[in-house]
Amino acid sequence: MIQNGGLVTAKTHVLGSMSLALGGYILMDKGGLLIPDVEPLIQLGIILPYSVWASTVPDLDQAHDSVAQSSPINLLIQRFFKIVKAGHRSVKSHVAPAFISLAIYIALAFNMIGRNLNGTEITILALAVLGITAGLVSHFLLDIMTRDGITIGKVNIRVVPDMALFGTGTDYERIVRRLLYVLTTVLFIYILIKLRIPFHQ
Repeated sequence: MIQNGGLVTAKTHVLGSMSLALGGYILMDKGGLLIPDVEPLIQLGIILPYSVWASTVPDLDQAHDSVAQSSPINLLIQRFFKIVKAGHRSVKSHVAPAFISLAIYIALAFNMIGRNLNGTEITILALAVLGITAGLVSHFLLDIMTRDGITIGKVNIRVVPDMALFGTGTDYERIVRRLLYVLTTVLFIYILIKLRIPFHQ
């Protein structure tokens, strides 16, 4: 949601997407789903940009022109949301994209689609979709952690009370953002340690 300082919420969504993307990368690594002959950090570099971008996509249902016009794809998505009459924090903009992306990732991970692609192509596609899924799903999860929640039909889905305390841009959000910052940092350090990459020369 872009109110009470949209950049604050954007930062929270970006951190949420990065933490989920890093967690997904670690699980892919443990499951032996990464490309053996490609540098792991390069593969991580595929996931993170997609996750950061996708974390902003749902809010294009009400984004300012400067946000939508930051890229042609954003502008197309915003126009699509307008065509399908996607209300803010609605099924069309916040729920459906997240679960469609998740379904595509699961289908790729279990070889249910893309069988005409080789292993490297499948993995690269899966990494990109994982990043997009992390951005969209984390956006959904963070939005239901606010008082406004997400509207599905006539039902409002949220996991906190409808109190000003849990609104956008409040101390509550700042605490959540700091926790996500810590989580993202811990996961990234874990990956660097696992890859035995020195923190300094």
